[in-house]
Amino acid sequence: MNTARLTRPDLWCPIEPALHPQHEELAEHALAWLRRFGYVTTREQEEKARAARFGELAARVHPHGTLPGVKYACEWLMWLFLQDDDKVEGASSRGDTLTVAEHILHCLQVLHDPSDPPATGHMQALTDLRRRLDDFADPEHVQRLLFGLIEYLAAAGPEAIHWAARTVPTVHAYQQLRESTVFMRAGCFVLNEIANNCPLPAAVWSTPEIQTASRTAARVVGYTNDILSGPRELVWPGALNLINSIAQERQCTLPKALEAAVDLHTHEMRTFIRQADQLATRHDDARVHAYIDGLRTWIRGNLDWSMQTDRYAVPDPPTSEPIVTE
Repeated sequence: MNTARLTRPDLWCPIEPALHPQHEELAEHALAWLRRFGYVTTREQEEKARAARFGELAARVHPHGTLPGVKYACEWLMWLFLQDDDKVEGASSRGDTLTVAEHILHCLQVLHDPSDPPATGHMQALTDLRRRLDDFADPEHVQRLLFGLIEYLAAAGPEAIHWAARTVPTVHAYQQLRESTVFMRAGCFVLNEIANNCPLPAAVWSTPEIQTASRTAARVVGYTNDILSGPRELVWPGALNLINSIAQERQCTLPKALEAAVDLHTHEMRTFIRQADQLATRHDDARVHAYIDGLRTWIRGNLDWSMQTDRYAVPDPPTSEPIVTE
């Protein structure tokens, strides 16, 4: 599929950018963690890891978090990216759905019982993250994050089937799938609560207005990623991307589909701003304000990081040799 005419658009985002004051330490911590679990063993892999700017992502999406909490959240973000590159998106693009299935089962095994993990690099890293989760989160948030991880892994199944079969879902079907694969509402936004040491009680978190704002924020993040990574991803037949789904459903060119995706992003951004303002007006609970601010920083921080990281570099597609090694 020719993506030569696709260029990165400017995405509207009225949220002010922010950066954790200890962002340099976070960048070095990210590299140290990657070395510890064997993701970086060569100079070339270190250069790729630095270009990915994983520490910067954590510093931008968690600018107000405690340093230990942001370091821990950063480790989760790196693990999610790298295992997806290797065992989900990477394996699926090669038609290797058996590897995807085995990986999902291994992850579930570790999440339920980290005492006897499979001896692979991904599982060793996941085991360490799972064992330390209780040190950072109360039992309620432990279960909340585990639920989010299980939801994400469940969505990897249909994602792998689409990839392997080179089928492109409808826009509606893709949006439903993306809500889980983006890992925001019950995943990264939970890590935000943990990093900021400001957990939102279940009685508040589960209210329709909080969940609605969370889902809207998740769509903004997902659309941002799809739009900015589109020129990289769409070189693959059957790539799972909002732009591709729009192009197929509307029988239009990729540039026209990109314009439509940007319109969807703008609509969701406006909706989120309205919802966030309404929540801030209706609630005087500092924890609610911190939660909504966390949604804002994730939206803005992810956008700013996405414009800097080499993970979304144009025009190069993702390589078949990710920086992960096992």
